[in-house]
Amino acid sequence: MSVEFEGGEGLENKKICQFSEEEIAEIRRNDPNAEILKIVYDEVDRVLTMKEVRSALSSIRTLYEMYRKEDSNSSDDEIRTKICDKSNIAKSMCNKTHPKLFQAMTSRKSTNDDFQMIMYNIHLRERVESGSLSEEESVAALYAELMRREKAKK
Repeated sequence: MSVEFEGGEGLENKKICQFSEEEIAEIRRNDPNAEILKIVYDEVDRVLTMKEVRSALSSIRTLYEMYRKEDSNSSDDEIRTKICDKSNIAKSMCNKTHPKLFQAMTSRKSTNDDFQMIMYNIHLRERVESGSLSEEESVAALYAELMRREKAKK
């Protein structure tokens, strides 16, 4: 399998390859310092649409805030367990499809601004998915929003 990348700083003329154990041994003989990564990921039944991700994250954040308000002494992990017990989509996101987003949505360290920024990014991804925004326009809009928020802080 080989995938060519276009653009992106440092990714020019790079490709992803799958090597056999023999090929890896040969690469190591020729270049002991070669960086070879093994990427392991869970296969999912289907990829969630951004609309589904947005809806799930809103529900997860609402549950998090409710449980946090009910018991401010509970740890984030205890609240995460309650959320996963209450919602199958939350359990799936936590354990399989979007663990980093789930962690961010259920952390005391995440502010409402963080939540709003994540949701804005998902909104942009949703527009790319629907074809109403190009990838480049999405990135530009995200950077513009980040700059606007940074200016507003000053």
